[in-house]
Amino acid sequence: MYVLIGNYGSGKSELALNFAFEAAKHGRTELIDLDMVNTYFRLTERGKMVSQKEIRLVSPNFACSGIETLSLPAEVQSAFALDWDTVVFDVGGDAVGSTALGRYHSDFMELGPDQLEVLNVVNIRRPLAGTVEKIARLQEEMQIHSRLKITGMINNTNLANMTTPAELRDGYEMLREVSDLTGIPVAYTAGTKDLLEQFLAEKGIGRKGIQYKMKDWAFNRQRYWGEPIPLIHCPKCGVVGVPYEELPLRLPDVEDFEPGEDGQSPLAKIDSFVNCTCPKCGGPAKRETDTMPQWAGSSWYFLRYVDANNDKVFADRKKIDYWMPVDWYNGGMEHVTRHLIYSRFWHHFLYDIGEVNTSEPYMKRSAQGLILGPDGDKMSKSKGNVVDPLDIVEQYGADTLRVYVLFMGDYASAAPWSDSSVKGCRRFLERVAGLTEILTDGASPRELETVMHKTIKKVSEDIEAQKFNTAIAALMTLLNDIYKAGSISKADLITFLKLLSPFAPHLTEELYESVREDGAEEYLTVSAWPTFDPAKTVDDLIEVGVQVNGKVRAAVQIARDADKDTALAAARANERVASFIEGKTLIKEIFVPGKIINFVVK
Repeated sequence: MYVLIGNYGSGKSELALNFAFEAAKHGRTELIDLDMVNTYFRLTERGKMVSQKEIRLVSPNFACSGIETLSLPAEVQSAFALDWDTVVFDVGGDAVGSTALGRYHSDFMELGPDQLEVLNVVNIRRPLAGTVEKIARLQEEMQIHSRLKITGMINNTNLANMTTPAELRDGYEMLREVSDLTGIPVAYTAGTKDLLEQFLAEKGIGRKGIQYKMKDWAFNRQRYWGEPIPLIHCPKCGVVGVPYEELPLRLPDVEDFEPGEDGQSPLAKIDSFVNCTCPKCGGPAKRETDTMPQWAGSSWYFLRYVDANNDKVFADRKKIDYWMPVDWYNGGMEHVTRHLIYSRFWHHFLYDIGEVNTSEPYMKRSAQGLILGPDGDKMSKSKGNVVDPLDIVEQYGADTLRVYVLFMGDYASAAPWSDSSVKGCRRFLERVAGLTEILTDGASPRELETVMHKTIKKVSEDIEAQKFNTAIAALMTLLNDIYKAGSISKADLITFLKLLSPFAPHLTEELYESVREDGAEEYLTVSAWPTFDPAKTVDDLIEVGVQVNGKVRAAVQIARDADKDTALAAARANERVASFIEGKTLIKEIFVPGKIINFVVK
């Protein structure tokens, strides 16, 4: 249900109708109107149309001599008990808006739902002094009442009263200023857009149109590296394509790759390549010397992977049908937007001409975030904040670099480089290498069983979800638990190494070589991934809150399957609980398994 709250004498008939139609679209059946528009509904054709949609009006027909007497009438108060969700509040063109909210808010708090979403109705028939500040103040007042929030502004512009382009411009600039100041988005009531288009056309200052924002694709480069563009420039025939039987056009072998000072491609300096014969008239002509950009190859190279050695077609259709589309395409953040646009554009064209089997090239697309410099800025030689990975490999090892890069933050988000965190990852791997010193021939301590199965589950799920940082964090926690337990079995150590191997393959393969049994897989990379038992991912002991007269006073650890007597005994034995029930009469004992223990005393 929409609730329209208007100021006295504000006459929001058109706005009320717009919301009535919107309510009908969404299956709403009531529109509460505090303005006097019921006559408008009864007498106009639009009002009759609304009535046919069974929208019931609750109109109190009250009038006010001044803002001080404004209050919610009984009819509206009774309607507050219904399940309505949106308030439309008219800020209006004068100073009464925020004051009216002050008059209404006590009824909101007492009768309204948990949280009211208030849409401001802003008239910009003319720029009004102080409107921006007034709405900002209203926003602050709304925030004082935690259950009130402004979610948007509705523009109810009457363009008939705007006589000059300057008034229109000033009005909309005011609305933009309000939006920028408050962070509240602006919406426009039905009909405003049409009126605006009509107004602009009548004043001769604008017209309706569609603007497409996709940039043109510059497909030529003035460099040697790139596919030659198979075009010939003939002074008689114009631009002519290289004959099909002469394709593909290959780059000539050259020693000088530098572009000329005139900005032309290095190919322009090779007469044997440039000078040719026109395929149409047979006269002298010149080849195009620009080359294609890297996008020309990267837009479809994944299709070539399907059948890389085929010299007849770009890929055999049977192989395309078997391998395509790409299940999961992961790329760099810097190229993700353009490459995604161009590769999809290219693939759509190939699909339209029947060369590929799917309209989309990828089933799933993701991208990794940038690694920023230690100063938090993008790495740049000019800023002197570049970290060379080869230096890290030389100092700490490749596994340390791999673990740190995947542990430094969310995979898809940018993160700054931290030398201290690199050292922390190195210490983690050194502790992993030390596990062979606490290896036992028997079984691992019992307390490791649950945490081991939990970690298998966690790491397996996080790798699939590309949450590599939390997977590594879980392995670090498991490592701490292993050292705390004091020993680990060979089977559990191999499981740990398998979980760590995607992140630190060199170290884990070395350790696996020293502990694997005869007949086992030679390498971790080809061995089976660990599995977990769901029943063993549940802790034997759980923590349960203990209440006294409904207030939590302590928490106790009990067995997951503990019965009522055992749980109550554990709660009474807690010193803090005992201090609250000692010397009092026990009325009732409540135990909800796995959730709560409650003592009622007096």
